[in-house]
Amino acid sequence: MLRKTEGQRWQTSDTSRKRLLVTALQRNRAQLLGQHGGLTAAIAEAYEAISERHIQKIQIDEDFLADTLELLDQVCFDIIRLEEQKV
Repeated sequence: MLRKTEGQRWQTSDTSRKRLLVTALQRNRAQLLGQHGGLTAAIAEAYEAISERHIQKIQIDEDFLADTLELLDQVCFDIIRLEEQKV
């Protein structure tokens, strides 16, 4: 509630000030909770991206190993064929 003081200024009562303070605190709390939720989501997305990169690395390693083994088999086959031709 507003009241006029001797200095002709309007002042709010203690109850009104407390209500305004509580409202401001509730608004700040809601804002902080929203920011916390956003940061939590960003962290989860970062962990997901890290996991995806890890899976990609494993797949690259497996592909490289498979290609290397295939080449090794081919070289072994060529060596056996050349040794047979030599005899």
